[in-house]
Amino acid sequence: MTQTLHIRTTRYAELREKLRLDFDPETVQARYDKERSIRMRKDSGRRYLRVEGEYADYLTDPYTPRPDREARTESVDVVIVGAGFGGLQAAARLKQAGVDRIRVIDRAGDVGGNWYWNRYPGAACDSESYCYLPLLEETQYMPTKRYVDAAEIQQHARRIAEHFKFDDGLMMSTTVTGMTWDESSSSWLVATDYGDEITSRFVIVAGGEPGSPKLPGIPGIADFEGHSFLSQRWDFEYTGGDIQGDLVNLADKRVAIIGTGASALQAIPALGRSSEHLYVFQRTPSGVDPRNNEETDPEWWNSLPAGWQEARMRDMAVTVGVSGTPTEEIYDNGFADQSRARVEFAADIRERARAADVEVDDYTVMKLANMMYMERLRARYDEEVDDPETAEALKPYYDLWCKRPTWNDEYLATFNRENVTLIDTAGMGVERITNNGIVALGKEFEVDLIIYASGLEIGNPDLFKLVRFPIVGRGGETLEDHWADGFRTWFGIQVHGMPNYFQMSLIGNGLGSNYLHANGKQAEYIAYVVKRCNDEGIVAVEPTESAVDEWSSILEMSHEFPAARVQQQFLSECTPGLLSNEGDPLNPRGVFKAIYGERGVGYIDRLGEWQDAGDMRGLSVSSRDGVGAK
Repeated sequence: MTQTLHIRTTRYAELREKLRLDFDPETVQARYDKERSIRMRKDSGRRYLRVEGEYADYLTDPYTPRPDREARTESVDVVIVGAGFGGLQAAARLKQAGVDRIRVIDRAGDVGGNWYWNRYPGAACDSESYCYLPLLEETQYMPTKRYVDAAEIQQHARRIAEHFKFDDGLMMSTTVTGMTWDESSSSWLVATDYGDEITSRFVIVAGGEPGSPKLPGIPGIADFEGHSFLSQRWDFEYTGGDIQGDLVNLADKRVAIIGTGASALQAIPALGRSSEHLYVFQRTPSGVDPRNNEETDPEWWNSLPAGWQEARMRDMAVTVGVSGTPTEEIYDNGFADQSRARVEFAADIRERARAADVEVDDYTVMKLANMMYMERLRARYDEEVDDPETAEALKPYYDLWCKRPTWNDEYLATFNRENVTLIDTAGMGVERITNNGIVALGKEFEVDLIIYASGLEIGNPDLFKLVRFPIVGRGGETLEDHWADGFRTWFGIQVHGMPNYFQMSLIGNGLGSNYLHANGKQAEYIAYVVKRCNDEGIVAVEPTESAVDEWSSILEMSHEFPAARVQQQFLSECTPGLLSNEGDPLNPRGVFKAIYGERGVGYIDRLGEWQDAGDMRGLSVSSRDGVGAK
């Protein structure tokens, strides 16, 4: 007679024995639980600081001088706030839809969004460039490598603006200070820090996520008398060098970097090569797999059929994630390798269970396959790091995808350098900053430079907190007031009471492995609605209250889908981090609850089905002849 063995029971020993596992899942899970418990904090909301007030200078643009220009007064068809790939895709699709008067506004000195700011040495994308860089077919651009660096990504952003001919509508180094709906003219009044007054029929908020840096909530940041900056605002004037490294000015400097996430581990090899001494302060280790980058094969590239990028993006969306499984052999890189390895491990576990006549539920299979993958990954650390104590401190003791996976061929070996010291805070983090350095583990480390690599604000349902300006809709109600009891949208894109307003964010969206894929579909949706308005003489469009209620219900129900419930259980056992909302994944204002439960592909399909229906269902429209609901 078969037995059902459930995860998180005291029967791990039985599993190990009957499945003949070469590791002890009970010991592994106990270590995971211990590491999670250490990092759980009641004040998790204060773990990070918003970069404002006394910290506002950390956001100063170190790359482009702010131009001295006169204020402008103008009227346009669409204002897009944010010149990252979301805003650029929206502008491109609007141009294709026949909209010409487009103004794209961004506080950065050029287009690219996060990739304008990310210039730290080693900056590159971990996602395959053939999926990540949007509009490759339309611009006919072949990325130089499978994983391209930040400079090439930013150049592609500029290429999109030039190819679709909206580069003359860019308003860079400019910060929007407010936007207000004017009922009498059925338009938005947009103000900026230059004193610009722009009247626009439509507005699109595509800024804020995920390009808003955050500081660690460490006491004493303002007390430090040395030099400091955010990794997203790298000060090459101080360090010397460029994105390729060669940070010559650090040869006589004691440098500290706080953080060991995706950005930090890309910068650390160059810092190790250049600094007199480098201290790496770690709260939670990252899982690091080999990068294995390679140049793009022109023959392969030229053989790709029409529509290849959308097919590849979809394959990536279903391949990557907690329960992702590979489909066809279209998508093939680090993310896919992880998924394929876990599928192979899961098949091995099921075969062992069949041979032992033991029934093992799907969640247990997933957990054990995940453990097998992480055991293999941790073994790599012993192979690449010479000092056993350092190797052990660098190892991630949590399930794959509790923390964003990373790929790097130099990071681990950097800790073999005599001038590099890992300060593992054992999950407690840095205690405080002093005039002269950093205190951790009760000891002060004197340094000349502190680099904060503490990440970005991603998935915050309070969009108004990220865009940093008031959005005032019909009747003088702000978006902040409208969402006082929780966010409410139609497809995560439109808001009742905010006519002709669109947003591109994670709120109500389907968070997949490739954020820009869903962004692109949002851009197509927006262009479709704007074109319908132009073609049919519609002066104002917004979702009905019942439509917003419907989407809110769909979002809530989507978290009951089997895959979503697996994700909930999985994240509830994770070490605190971004994806688990710092250990509170079910918080109604956290990233998990803000997104659509079927993730990227399910969300994208819903948008496509709505457009294919062609009836503008859920939208209230106002024309010169009156108001009606579709």
